[in-house]
Amino acid sequence: MSEGVTVTVTWTIKPDRREQFEKSLRGMFPESRLHPGFRSIRLLQSATDPNDYVLIEEWDMVQNFHAYAKFREGTGDTQALLSMTVSYPQVGIWSHPPLAEAAKV
Repeated sequence: MSEGVTVTVTWTIKPDRREQFEKSLRGMFPESRLHPGFRSIRLLQSATDPNDYVLIEEWDMVQNFHAYAKFREGTGDTQALLSMTVSYPQVGIWSHPPLAEAAKV
């Protein structure tokens, strides 16, 4: 298995669409798990601004993520999510392993 990649997608959501955004993403997660190269996905909400979210995904290869993103565009899910945003989300693709890390043992 490859080292993998982590994908981050930061979103700023319209205040009146937060509940719908969260519900929509939760509804997508079971299907996400079925895609080739999928490892994990998490949605986090900012502790300081409830309109800010980050989606953290892990994939075997960047190509797996791109294929998945294309799938979501084809289903209309991407457009539906974009209609809930204040601005276009920022996507980052990060290679593994970490360049540095620390953990409490």
